Amino acid sequence: MGATVSPRNNCSSWPRILVLGLQSPEVGAQVRDILSNAGGFAVSLEEGENGLVDLIIPILTPRLDPRTVLTELRISMPGAQLLPILHKKHLSDGFDRPPPGVTDFLVSPVRGRELLARVRRLLPGSVTEEIEGVRERLHESMALDRLRGADPAFQAVKQQILRIAKTDVMVLVTGETGTGKELTAQAIHYVSGRASKPFVPVECGALPPELFENELFGHHRGAFTDARSDQPGLIAEAEGGTLFLDEIDSLAPGAQVKLLRFLEHRTFRPLGSPRSVQANVRVVAATNTDLSAKLREGKFRQDLFYRLHVVTLLLPPLRERIGDIGLLADYFLDRHAPADDRWRFAPDAVQALSKYRWPGNVRELENVVCQLVHMSSPRLIRAADLPWPTRPLQPIDGDSTESFRTTKARAIAEFEHKYLATLLQAYRGNISRAAHAARQDRRTFRRLIQKHRLDPSVWAGTR
Repeated sequence: MGATVSPRNNCSSWPRILVLGLQSPEVGAQVRDILSNAGGFAVSLEEGENGLVDLIIPILTPRLDPRTVLTELRISMPGAQLLPILHKKHLSDGFDRPPPGVTDFLVSPVRGRELLARVRRLLPGSVTEEIEGVRERLHESMALDRLRGADPAFQAVKQQILRIAKTDVMVLVTGETGTGKELTAQAIHYVSGRASKPFVPVECGALPPELFENELFGHHRGAFTDARSDQPGLIAEAEGGTLFLDEIDSLAPGAQVKLLRFLEHRTFRPLGSPRSVQANVRVVAATNTDLSAKLREGKFRQDLFYRLHVVTLLLPPLRERIGDIGLLADYFLDRHAPADDRWRFAPDAVQALSKYRWPGNVRELENVVCQLVHMSSPRLIRAADLPWPTRPLQPIDGDSTESFRTTKARAIAEFEHKYLATLLQAYRGNISRAAHAARQDRRTFRRLIQKHRLDPSVWAGTR
């Protein structure tokens, strides 16, 4: 395998990194790609002719003895830093500390953020710092650009983001499903002084109560039966950056207590650790429910509510941003339509989209545009081309010969389409879960979505 140095990283002043992964080529390629995409490194999978290397990353398979390999590398290339990637088996075999001259190591599987953090620690003062400055400015511009909207209410939100980002105060982002809460949290992060550090999203609704501590705080080796190595938690991953707690209202009571303790003291104790760790993270939380109502119902702790309720950012629903609907529809059309095709909305289509209530907000609008692009043929989209329920109802005039039965069937079809689309959106395209919610067997439910030409993949993976 020849040397593979990314052309855009081919700069003699950049740190030279040699990734040794002949016995594990897939991991070697993964490490190379992470570093190349980050920028600022000249990465190679093969030693150059002059042998000059700043950092060596050897990928050690279970059959290799770490001490022997690292000692040989230290002798043969004394001027290079070493960052070995070990296999979990090495730890279970008793490799608890690197040999002299090796100050750090990683354990596979490799995490991009962790790898970059270790590399930058070993190579201080490199031109990656200059690249980070450029990247910060790009992140700021891109973060605000993704928050599209000219409506005064939404412009007011963007001005609030700029003010909030200059502080380090805790923020609670509220708004209906699909209004862009995570994009808002990202904008706060990338406009702030923490932009060069990680943004770590946590979907609280997906965290089982029994795994909450392990996921957020991490664990030390031996903390439980399968804990064969130290594992940092999500808070440690977000060190210096922003921890985004989405669906904060879904936390179980026990998890709420543990989170409150962390927010009060900004310290946490990994499972199996004898001491607490000080954290430097900004916390942004989000919810699509009324937390004060949850508080009255006894489903959310009062002390946690007031701890989170420092600065609240309320995102307006799309139905209150009517002027932005056409703008957003055009934006999503440009984003999802093939680059060689010119798609556009006819005025009657924009008018129909503006009259719809959009219960799923911006996310639902994007899904509708995706559906149009993938399941329609016209490049000029008219109102009649829109999928139910966004298509406008046709008025019945006095001379209409449409029978009661036909009108009823049409109304039922409209209801079915809207109901099915809402379920697929709620369960992110998962047919089994949507069918269960509708109290239909999976086969019957699938026939219904085929009947209405709905594509579940349009909603898959949406947030």
